[in-house]
Amino acid sequence: MKMALLGLLLPTALVGCQATRYQPAADAGGFAELELTDDIWRIRFMGNAYTTRETARSYWLYRAAELTISKGYHGFEVLPQIGLAPSRGGALVIEGEIRMLKAPFEFVPPRTFNAESLKGALDPHVNGAKCDTRTTSGNICPHAQDYLLAKSGPKPASSRAETPPSSSGELKFKMGYSIREQADRRAAEPAAAPVGEPRPAPVVARPQAPPITAAVPALKRTGPCEVKPVMTDQDLVNCGARVR
Repeated sequence: MKMALLGLLLPTALVGCQATRYQPAADAGGFAELELTDDIWRIRFMGNAYTTRETARSYWLYRAAELTISKGYHGFEVLPQIGLAPSRGGALVIEGEIRMLKAPFEFVPPRTFNAESLKGALDPHVNGAKCDTRTTSGNICPHAQDYLLAKSGPKPASSRAETPPSSSGELKFKMGYSIREQADRRAAEPAAAPVGEPRPAPVVARPQAPPITAAVPALKRTGPCEVKPVMTDQDLVNCGARVR
């Protein structure tokens, strides 16, 4: 009888320890958002004392992705202001700002996210079965958070080369031409003109400086004037001539 009564009371006790559900903000907590500019929003999720951080963070990310899609954007960037906000009575509050982005852009979690991919990864945990413990219930079950790893972050469609097989079995690129068609197009293009060998630069002769001539000292008289059949410069100077 006591065991049966305990079995009836246990579910009732767990209801009082229920974690905050994913819901718009109410007395028991939930999510809320505020538009700061056209593409920047502040998002808050407040959980009660029985809500785990993993649950609150997952709900915050899920709301960010859900809001981004509803506004017509493809992804969002988590701005540095995200973190735990002041709370009262043991409540857990996560608040942060996001900048919504249009494709194409690179998705690098945990900074930037593809909204559709993130929402799809979190949906089974947000809307699926929850994990109960002896003291609480309604929290998201522990799981591998691959969506927070950069290596698992999807890249924009414009940066991926799509190669679906065609009806003829040939691989086609995103531009719509098959490998064979591309080879035919390249063959039909005129060949580029051959590039000639580079010519050496002409050698420009440097102008030569005029020769430096040694200055000849002026001759002075050394004796009397003597007229000779062949007179030297010194003889001419002795006779009063000027030698240039």
